[in-house]
Amino acid sequence: MKTSVRRTLAMILCVLAVFSLFPVTADAADSYSMLSSKKVKIKFPTEFFDWTMTAKVKGGDKGKDKNSVYLVPRPETGNGDMGTIKNGSRAIILAEEDNYYFWMTTTGKLGWTSKKYFTEPEEVYYGYLWGESGISVDDIETLKYYLSEETCGIASKDFYANRAVLVLKKGESKQFSIYRKWNVDCPYSYTTNLGVKYTRTAHNVRVTIKANSTGFGRVEVSNKRNDQKFNVLVIVA
Repeated sequence: MKTSVRRTLAMILCVLAVFSLFPVTADAADSYSMLSSKKVKIKFPTEFFDWTMTAKVKGGDKGKDKNSVYLVPRPETGNGDMGTIKNGSRAIILAEEDNYYFWMTTTGKLGWTSKKYFTEPEEVYYGYLWGESGISVDDIETLKYYLSEETCGIASKDFYANRAVLVLKKGESKQFSIYRKWNVDCPYSYTTNLGVKYTRTAHNVRVTIKANSTGFGRVEVSNKRNDQKFNVLVIVA
């Protein structure tokens, strides 16, 4: 064997030996996309508020514009962010844990943020949130019911959607993606106020939702391999 070849093989073996020293944590091995475009696992609250609470984001100094807060997957610091939300944005407060609120944006993004970044939450008893927003108290109550089942946007690390909730205007279309480990069919059902179109690739499905009429809807997705299923919830404002 030539000297140059032996030297190259020795270098490769050294690199492999170094990387084998780094431990792979269970969380890293089991991380997957849930309610986010990033591979992070969101912690669902154990209890949701019995009432509908709204607030506004304030005092954030994160992001490129230094005018936003982080939406994070767990009620603790240093656990990775799922994007930023600008100060002044409307917030639907769904639950709390320690010094964090679990909340939803008006576009359906879910996650945790420190309580210090919100105005004092106000209870909405009936009707629409923020006047003519199109999101009603009934929508939020139904949303909390499905979220409490922990079957929204995910069935397992091998079968999940990148969004759990979509908020649309009547006539508007939006997309979410489904990841599946196996190249199997994904049967689905949906409520009548939605139009659904699938675009399939080997291990992913892109779903286009069209809002035909206002109200609360959902798309239930399952697979033919092991009968796992989950919901993507749709609020048509």
